[in-house]
Amino acid sequence: AERDRRRFPARPLTLVESGRPCGGDMRVERLQLENYRGFASLDVTFAATGPTVFIGENGSGKSSIMRALEAWIRQFDGVSGFESADVRIGAERFDLQLTNAVDGESFLWGARSYNAHTFGVQERLTTPERSTHGEERFNALARAIGATRKAVARPRVEPIDDPKRIVVLRHLLDWFRRTEDLENEVRLNDDPAHRNPELEAVRRALSTFASALPDFTIGRPRFSRVGQWANDGRGTFLLDKGDTTLGFDQLSDGESFVILLVADMARRLAEPRRSDDQPDPLQRPGILLIDEIDQHLHPRWQRAILPALGATFPNVQVIATTHSPTVVGSLPAANVVRLKDFQVVPTPHTYGRDSTTILEDVMGLPAHPTDIQRRLDDLARLIDADDLRGARAALDQLADVLGADAPEVTRYDTTLALLGEG
Repeated sequence: AERDRRRFPARPLTLVESGRPCGGDMRVERLQLENYRGFASLDVTFAATGPTVFIGENGSGKSSIMRALEAWIRQFDGVSGFESADVRIGAERFDLQLTNAVDGESFLWGARSYNAHTFGVQERLTTPERSTHGEERFNALARAIGATRKAVARPRVEPIDDPKRIVVLRHLLDWFRRTEDLENEVRLNDDPAHRNPELEAVRRALSTFASALPDFTIGRPRFSRVGQWANDGRGTFLLDKGDTTLGFDQLSDGESFVILLVADMARRLAEPRRSDDQPDPLQRPGILLIDEIDQHLHPRWQRAILPALGATFPNVQVIATTHSPTVVGSLPAANVVRLKDFQVVPTPHTYGRDSTTILEDVMGLPAHPTDIQRRLDDLARLIDADDLRGARAALDQLADVLGADAPEVTRYDTTLALLGEG
């Protein structure tokens, strides 16, 4: 059971909070792996600004990189993040080196794990002697949480003691309920204008994020114990979506995912610090890992989610994976790392390109299904052979499938008209 608890979820969502004791920048700069899972050797540099998004076919190594990053983060919570299965088959050990910057100063961390069949799993985190003075500071800066995307798939507010409840959602709603109760008590007994600063950070984060997403209007996150919830002492979590009030469990998977993501991050960034020169918790730095960021999201939201996260948490480094050409097209090539067969390969231009072009030129996927591509190839061959009548018949059949207004159909229709086959 303990081993299962230590295993990575299928789609990890991890936040590293920083801002204690200093409020400066914190970013992952470089990751080097040797004999880690499918990687014989990997050396990847992360974007200097903005998010870093990994793309590639299934099995190309994206999730392995996320696992390695999460394992590194978990070390600072005293949790064993690595396991014998991380060692590449045929190797005796794996090596990991990660370079990150805190307030502009680089730290180099190393981990080595030996095959369980030889010496058992052994791990060590190392820093260069020159950075020893900063190790305590960095340990104070880093803390990790873990959740799964499955956790967000069908969230429920109740029952709170259901053993299948997701930990992150349960903790968030428990925290929101308790903190809102305290806020209301102060407002009732002492100061009617009182607002809890941590709750205000969550409310402000949700408002900022929602304003950056198209067609997403939410407001007044709160617990209610009146009306249909009058007999339930715990109440239920409500939000206003436009003119409609909805419970959290009435939201779509995409809505519940982004709300949980943003609210939980804001809550953790807003936790009181022993010393912090950043009065605005949403300006604090951190690192967020999201595997398959596009899942459950409409393409319009896929295009907007990374800019929306950047607008809400400007100093949080987002590291994500995606299969969505829409997500890729929202980023410059410098922010996209393309993997193929456990190797980094060059990324062509991405920003602003249409999804079809990205599918073809960046993701290596044909623009059309095999059957349609075969029909198009046959049509081109008929035109090359000057069989215009046959080409017209083939085009009419293609129009029945794609529609007369499909770009491919109109293009070939124009070509045939110019060649005299109207």
